Amino acid sequence: SRACVFALRDIKEGEELSFDYQWERKRGRAFTKCHCGSSNCRGTIESSEEGDDDLANEIDGHWIEPRKGGLAGREIMNRVIKVWFEESDEWYVADIAQFDHENGKHLVMYRGGENEEYWTDLTKERWMLLD
Repeated sequence: SRACVFALRDIKEGEELSFDYQWERKRGRAFTKCHCGSSNCRGTIESSEEGDDDLANEIDGHWIEPRKGGLAGREIMNRVIKVWFEESDEWYVADIAQFDHENGKHLVMYRGGENEEYWTDLTKERWMLLD
């Protein structure tokens, strides 16, 4: 698909533009991280929907555990996972934004209040993939 932008004023050559895609996220698809750097940016190119934080409850029973030695590289980029946190005794839903093959870590973007993100070695974590 393509997008077309119409300007309400003349744009100077080399002037930097920003654009809010407001894409609708599909079930099972991770959010796409935005790198624009704008102070108004929500951090993803998809728009948030009401009830999105309840995704784990809405799709209960659609999670699969990865096989030993499988599904831990680039193949889970742009997918939704949930990670078990022993300290709080609960699962946290997250999106896989990137994978660094040199150190074997994924950029995991956790959903919820602060939308925190961490480079994580998923081979050392208990996690499940949204099917």
